This record gives sequence, C-alpha cells and structure tokens, in this order.
Amino acid sequence: MIEILCSKFAKLLAVDLWRQYECMLPVELRKKNASYLKWQDRHAHLIGKLLLLRGLKEKGYGKGILEEIEYGSHGRPFLREADVDFNISHSGQFVICAIGTGMRIGVDIEEIKPIDFSYFKQVMNVNQWKTINWSDDPAKMFYTYWTIKESMIKADSRGLSIPLSSILVKDEKVSYDDCTWHTRALDIDANYCAHITTDQPAYDCLVRKVDFFQPKEVYF
Repeated sequence: MIEILCSKFAKLLAVDLWRQYECMLPVELRKKNASYLKWQDRHAHLIGKLLLLRGLKEKGYGKGILEEIEYGSHGRPFLREADVDFNISHSGQFVICAIGTGMRIGVDIEEIKPIDFSYFKQVMNVNQWKTINWSDDPAKMFYTYWTIKESMIKADSRGLSIPLSSILVKDEKVSYDDCTWHTRALDIDANYCAHITTDQPAYDCLVRKVDFFQPKEVYF
C-alpha cells in the first residue's frame, strides 16, 4: 500500500498556527526552512515535512522520527534500518508526500503552465518530442513525461546524474540502464500533472487530503 498525503495552500498560514507547526520540526529543518526567501517555498517545505511526519506516525513511528532522517550521496532522504520509503514533491499550491513499505518510491507533481519547449530540448528523446508535438495538448503531454521521469530518478536515488533523455517511457513502465520501474498517474487536480514511480509492479494507492488551515482536522 502506498499512501499519498496531499495538501494545498493558497495563502499564508496564520502566525500562531505557523509557530505551532514549526515547533514540530527538528532544529536543523527549522534552520533550512528559514533559509528560503519566498514564503511559498517556506510553506511548501514545512507542509511537506508535516505530511511526512503524519504519515510516519500513522505507521507507528514516534514524534521524533524526522530527526532520524539521513541523506544518501545524491541527497536522497532515507531512514536507516526501516522498511519504509518516502518521497515529497511540491509545485504551485500543492504539496504531496508518498509513503510505502517494502518498496522504493519516487513522486513528482507539476503545475501545468505554458512552456517554451526550446529550453528543454535535452530532456526528451526524438520519439518523446514527436508525441508531445503531435498531442492535442502538448503542454500536458510534456508534463506527463516530465513528472514520470522526475519520479523515476527520485525513486532510483541517483537524481539528475541520470540523463533524462535516456529514460524510456512506454505505457506504465519506465526504463533506464537495464532497470524497469512502474509508474502511474495521480489524480490531484485538473491543473496539475503528477506521477508516482516504484520498483513494484502491483500495489494499492490511496490519496488523502490534509488541510493544515483547519487545525481541528489535523492530528499528529
């Protein structure tokens, strides 16, 4: 089972509510949050960590679990000696956090916006560009490929050291370097494209929304 915790923010959290939530983060994560210049980035970072904390606590981990997060050589976060994997992504007004057990997970969400394709010629192969340009909705098709590839490299852990143009996408399979991953679309919002990629071919996936602007509905 993979749980996708999803939250939306379109404005600033009230100051007292922000302080209440901020206190749930370890000191190092608070420092990192404070380093972001834009309030949107600070909110996305905070909400992402709160979604992760909630999801992990629901799986039986303690309130201090965020302090145990370590980072691999390419910056991928993980929990040592734990069978749970997780990944966070945010774009626009949405933050999503995927959590699963016994598998590797990568997730990505992108707001569908007008795009100048000339800046991204190196991220798709020839056939993918043909599919994008011949599509009824080229922007949506571009973000479909983009979120699939981003979720795959996040699951793989090597990140952007993998050349995006070398990643092959066919149906619900993603291939690179003799490895095959499995991907599926997530229905988050009509104006966003999101995908999850994992090393497991079959799994249940549950999307749940969390509204941090309604503290009575939020529990930890």
